[in-house]
Amino acid sequence: MAAVDIELALAQPSNSSELAELARDGNRVAGFAIMEFGVERAHLVLLAVRPSHHRNGVARRLIEWLVESAVVAGMASIHVELRTSNAAAFAFYRTMGFAPTIRMEGYYRGRESAVRMLRLLRSPNP
Repeated sequence: MAAVDIELALAQPSNSSELAELARDGNRVAGFAIMEFGVERAHLVLLAVRPSHHRNGVARRLIEWLVESAVVAGMASIHVELRTSNAAAFAFYRTMGFAPTIRMEGYYRGRESAVRMLRLLRSPNP
């Protein structure tokens, strides 16, 4: 497979700043990520990679760019929620510097729990 190019696109902000990032392999979408920026905290709303592009560094490159964007924007942290049953995602975020902070029972439609993970970028302002 040829190298995956990352094309960046900024979404139209609603109440907060939103960033959408698209990874593509030629004309085919390989993955995407959406992150919202608050006052000091960024929220990784969604990250998805096409199954045919798993384990090719697409998610890692998307996260690296989002972290860099959050640092430039002055964010103190990035947080993300994921299903407690998703061991692969949990391991991935751990390798990307995220740490689990809280378990939220019934987060997904009251049926499945989530774990919130956090990556600290700097100390928050007082």
